[in-house]
Parts: sequence; C-alpha cells; structure tokens
Amino acid sequence: GRLSFRIFIPSKRERYGVKIFMLCESDSGYLSSFMIYTGSSTDYGHLADNILLKPWDQYKSPSKVVLSLLQAYFNQGYILTLDNYYTSPELVNALLNLGTDCLGTLRKKEGLPKNFWNWKPIKGNDPIKQFSGDILVLRWNDVTKTKSTKIVSMMSTVHTGKLVDSGKTRCYSVL
Repeated sequence: GRLSFRIFIPSKRERYGVKIFMLCESDSGYLSSFMIYTGSSTDYGHLADNILLKPWDQYKSPSKVVLSLLQAYFNQGYILTLDNYYTSPELVNALLNLGTDCLGTLRKKEGLPKNFWNWKPIKGNDPIKQFSGDILVLRWNDVTKTKSTKIVSMMSTVHTGKLVDSGKTRCYSVL
C-alpha cells in the first residue's frame, strides 16, 4: 500500500494503482515487454544515439517509452498500433528510421501540418490527407455517426488514405 510511485486517476473505478506500460502481440495478447512507471525516476533505458535521428535525451517521455519497449523488434517488419497519447511526428519519424511501420490516432501535438486541426472533411467524402515522405496524416468524417460529427484524425506509415467499403452496413475502412 505505501508505494512512492502509486498514481491517482480520478476517472477510474479503482482510483489508485501502479501504471505499467506494456508491449503486447495483437493476435494472442502475449506480453512481450513491460515497464513500470515510477514517476520522475522512471528508467526508460537508453538507445544509442547513432541509430536515432536525434540524441536520446531530446525525446519526450511517451516516445521514450515506445522506443524502449520496442527496441528488440526494430527492422523486423512489424507494424505498431499506437493510441493517441503516444502517436506523434517525433515518434513516427524515429520508428520509420528504425524500420518499423506504425499507425495511430492523434491528439494535438507539435510537428503536424499547419492548420491540421482546422481541416473540416465532408461526411461521406474521401479524407483530407497530406504526405510528408512516407508519413501520412489524415482527417475524415466518420459516416457511421448519424447525429453528431465525428472527425477522426490519424497518422500512418502503412496507409494510402483511400476510404473503401468494408462490406458492413455504413462502415468504411482506410487503405
């Protein structure tokens, strides 16, 4: 009960706990590696600066978490799926440089195209997209939502940005 790194999250049912970062395989759910968050003293490990685009100390902590957990899987053809907390231009560029593709939804982060959050895609039309080398950023209006506007924003190194009918009722997928 008396851990110095116990965290409090008021929105969760169990408000106090230990935060663990995990890398899991998508089909089986097998846990490949994990890291326990211990606050400001969290040891993210260290990747050699010669394989990174910039020195390790200049990466933000979400990027350090992902790069540390994934370091045994670089250049092996894996595709990493990230949630919006981790997806950033900084991390996507680093992973692409290390031979690992990724995709994920976006939060407001620096390094995105100018006025990206002002892009207003029309419901049912193709997404608004922009490439920077092999990196795609796009926004589209989800046609499965009928009453409200649900704009989805994502970044990917594996997609082309074209919407295709998935065969399900009112459901489209991004290629």
